[in-house]
Amino acid sequence: MDPGPISIGQERPDFHQYCHRVAHWNLPFNPVDLEQREGRVHRYKGHVIRRNLAKRYGLSAIPRASNGLIDPWEHLSERVRRDRPKDANDLEPCWIFETRGRFKKE
Repeated sequence: MDPGPISIGQERPDFHQYCHRVAHWNLPFNPVDLEQREGRVHRYKGHVIRRNLAKRYGLSAIPRASNGLIDPWEHLSERVRRDRPKDANDLEPCWIFETRGRFKKE
């Protein structure tokens, strides 16, 4: 069976560091391929997660280091871990972190 044309960006590239949404110009031949496309952006500590962390806590929540070497995303993630309920797991904030407003997984 012919799988049809191969979609650029459907497999292998990781866009989650820079993108929070995928625009589909066409629908793939099967639903597994659609899931592959969406999976390029919905990943561990992806762009949408970092945007939501920044929106919720802001830059003022990040301490200044004397040598300037601090990972702001790790600091904000740690803050979420302290603020979340005790029975929560690391799905939040590493995979899911939604806020009220416009930055959501779409």
